[in-house]
Amino acid sequence: MWQHFYEQNRDKNFELVAVALETHGAAAARPWVERANATFPVLVDQHNLLGRLLDFKA
Repeated sequence: MWQHFYEQNRDKNFELVAVALETHGAAAARPWVERANATFPVLVDQHNLLGRLLDFKA
C-alpha cells in the first residue's frame, strides 16, 4: 500500500519516510522492508525516540 502511494506521489514534491519502531535494530526491521519492496527511506527508531516524542502507542 505505502509503496504504491509513494510511486504515485514521489514526483509531486513529496517524500515518504517510514519509521520502524524496532528496538532490535535494522536487522530485525529488514524483513518487513524487503516484504514491502520499499524504495522509500525507512528510519529505524531503535531507541523509540520518535515514538516517545509523538506518543505512539504500540
